[in-house]
Amino acid sequence: MKHWKVLIKLSAALTLLSCGSTPNLSPGNPLPGIGLGASNNSVLLSWTPDGVLARQLRPRTRVNIMASYDTEFGPVFNEIISTKSVASGFTGLKFNLPETLRFPPLGDVCLRLAVGRRAIPIRIARQNESIDGFYYDEWAEKAKTSSKKTDINSRLSVVNQNIKNFSSTDSNFELWRKENNLTSVNDCETLATTISYNRPATALEGKAKTTAAAKQCVYLYEQTVKNPRRFYKEQTLAFSDIDGIINATKASSRHSNLAKQMQKDFANYSPGKEFFIGSSLPLSSAPLRSRSSVKKDGKISEVAARILVEAYEGCKLEAENRFTASFRNWKEVTASTTIAAREEPMRKLCRARFQRQDTRLTRLNEFKQKKAEIEAEQQAYASNKLARLPEKKSLIPHACPATN
Repeated sequence: MKHWKVLIKLSAALTLLSCGSTPNLSPGNPLPGIGLGASNNSVLLSWTPDGVLARQLRPRTRVNIMASYDTEFGPVFNEIISTKSVASGFTGLKFNLPETLRFPPLGDVCLRLAVGRRAIPIRIARQNESIDGFYYDEWAEKAKTSSKKTDINSRLSVVNQNIKNFSSTDSNFELWRKENNLTSVNDCETLATTISYNRPATALEGKAKTTAAAKQCVYLYEQTVKNPRRFYKEQTLAFSDIDGIINATKASSRHSNLAKQMQKDFANYSPGKEFFIGSSLPLSSAPLRSRSSVKKDGKISEVAARILVEAYEGCKLEAENRFTASFRNWKEVTASTTIAAREEPMRKLCRARFQRQDTRLTRLNEFKQKKAEIEAEQQAYASNKLARLPEKKSLIPHACPATN
């Protein structure tokens, strides 16, 4: 409780006006029974036991000091900077003021005592002066400097972090740029023009398509009829005898012509070539699987021969359709409009990546410039030495302007 003894001694001189038998009620003087002063980093409030303030400040009443001031972001009103509770049997409070305010002040800092946020009058009204607001200029100047230094350090920390973030190079960007031989965003316009669209082996038309279809079906026919899991030896021999197939189909001119074309294809293209992996001839009908597909003399039956030549012809038609589709797809892929539609997203992404890189470098330079400005500001404030606060000062005379 030693601080209360100090408080009473320090505030005694401030309450002399209220202790006399005839208080001075001139405008601007303290209200009777109230003393308000400062000592170093503290504000001292005292009151007489029989005064009006004594009835308002009952034990355990919490009293605040609030600060109002302007900042570069706008005005701050009634920021609570210190709080004390009234102790039973004591008629004084000592408020310890903070070293900094929430924001660096611009100009004066007006202080008020308040219960909650209801201001406590401390002086008799005088024209254009507040009855409750007061200045403690020495402390305000010190708080202003300290607040500004804290603000500078905070801003410098943020800028340094941003410089660190924007200084981190994008290794993926550099690798991508080198792989694509790109030096600037202008190179994006030719990024994909050198891509080659190789023509597939199946993209055929005209005579090449007809020849390839024959090769495909010659290959499939030989692979199918020679498969021991599908046909027994006698069938394989009979089905491989093209002359026997022609002889067996001579009763039907259509089937005979198909057999003769089949003979020419085998003569020209055997053993054929597989263009479409996984294709097969539909040679699984019941007449072909039956032993009756081969006659007693080892020759193929007419029914089996007709099935084979029709299956071979169907194979060629299907193959030609697939070659045609492959050719059409290739033409669509290599069409200028298709290429442009495919390459534009790549070029757009390329431009975006260069833009991000340019933005990173621009932002990095901006933050470096900002750092230089803040450091210059920091250097200027570093030379500002904080003045010593008064050991004893009355605050009643230092009134804030009256507010509407």
